[in-house]
Amino acid sequence: MVIPLQSSLAPLPAALRAGDAAVAGRPVLATHPLQAQLRTQMMHAGEALIRRFIADIDRNVQSLLAESRHAAETRAALDLGQTLALQRGSLERGFMMALKNRFDPLKAPASEGIVDLERLCLLPTEDMEEHIVLSHLTQQAEQRAGEDGRQLVSRLQWASRDLGLPALAQALAADTLPSCFAQALRHADLDAAERLLVLRLVESHALKFWPELVRTALTLLDQLGLHRARTASSLPAGATAQDSAPMISSATVQTLREARASLSAGSESVLAQ
Repeated sequence: MVIPLQSSLAPLPAALRAGDAAVAGRPVLATHPLQAQLRTQMMHAGEALIRRFIADIDRNVQSLLAESRHAAETRAALDLGQTLALQRGSLERGFMMALKNRFDPLKAPASEGIVDLERLCLLPTEDMEEHIVLSHLTQQAEQRAGEDGRQLVSRLQWASRDLGLPALAQALAADTLPSCFAQALRHADLDAAERLLVLRLVESHALKFWPELVRTALTLLDQLGLHRARTASSLPAGATAQDSAPMISSATVQTLREARASLSAGSESVLAQ
């Protein structure tokens, strides 16, 4: 069933639900139907992804052992396998918590790829290396999602701006999986060296599932009737999705250019034709 944009997807008032506020100890905004359904769908998809990753963790650690260049790396991979065997539940809970928080109605929109280089240089070496790895994983996720990823971001940014849903602006951005895994690793209390090793496994064994999540989200948005999207690459600089016009053929464009050139030269015959 398609939900009409003018009714079910209209912005909600900023009224608070007293029941939720009493339970959580803080004010909670009533969740918009679009945001609620997208969150539910992504939680199911994310749960399947993290469980699939954890189920294959022993086999994936074997790939680290095969890539080990010396005894220290072999020992690190073996120790990681033992640690993850004890932290599977914590890893899953941390991942799901991080994913759910991306749809928090009170969450402010995240900055779009802004890197504070001065602050980055002040980080400890391990944290700086992790930040660089996460940026690399974000780029990999963006490349894997391709046009579908850009289409999803475009639609959610429209919903964020025109439906008053700020959390959706970056809820399913390219950094979603890297960020959720990074928070899950800290929740599982892995040290810096262990986190870097697991992020290597994320790149080789988890990022490949990101396009599936993107397509799942797009399918849901189609079912909800949220079709208002144009990728940034298809719009002129500074234009928005609302400004986009129907596509016309290159032949028509050429004809219009010739007509305009003739008019500027004082000829009106092409216009009449």
